[in-house]
Amino acid sequence: MRVINVNMSPPDGFVYRDAHGVLHTADSWKALCRKVRKYRESNKLPMGEPEMDVMAQACQRNSNLCNESKPFEFPPQDSNPKSAVKPRLLSWLNELRKAVEERHEQLVFVSQEEAVARAEICARCAKNVLLPDGCSACRTALTALRNSVMGSHRHADKRLGGCEVLGSDLPTAVHLDEVRIGKAELPAGCWRKTQ
Repeated sequence: MRVINVNMSPPDGFVYRDAHGVLHTADSWKALCRKVRKYRESNKLPMGEPEMDVMAQACQRNSNLCNESKPFEFPPQDSNPKSAVKPRLLSWLNELRKAVEERHEQLVFVSQEEAVARAEICARCAKNVLLPDGCSACRTALTALRNSVMGSHRHADKRLGGCEVLGSDLPTAVHLDEVRIGKAELPAGCWRKTQ
């Protein structure tokens, strides 16, 4: 069976069009499969195998992101939430890339000194999730995404990964002039948190 690499964000998003022509969208493969399952239940349609149906259609549209695998299974519900950071981080970076390249929006950056101070905070934070190295193509794609957002002259701190709470790419985020927020899950001392 062919399955899509769930760590990659497909260019057309997390979408599934059912046999009746209804387009289902979500922010992850897992959420999309849940949505399709719920839709079939509430409309008293044959359940079938939503996960396999979603994966099969995804691989038809994005064959380069798919590979042969054992039958597709999502991790159990109580699995480590840190494993979900990479797809969120890639989605966050891709949205910024679209803002810069497609909508020609100007991002505002902080000084190098401020970025270094923020990186020190994030490097010590328990919510900083270091990403596995991955393949060379994945590393190249991630570097290209970062460069498209912040340019190649800004330093990506190797001690930083993704923010488990915000799903942002910390090597990029520390350079951006971002609004402080009052999210309770952010630890005390976080530079993004309203004090």
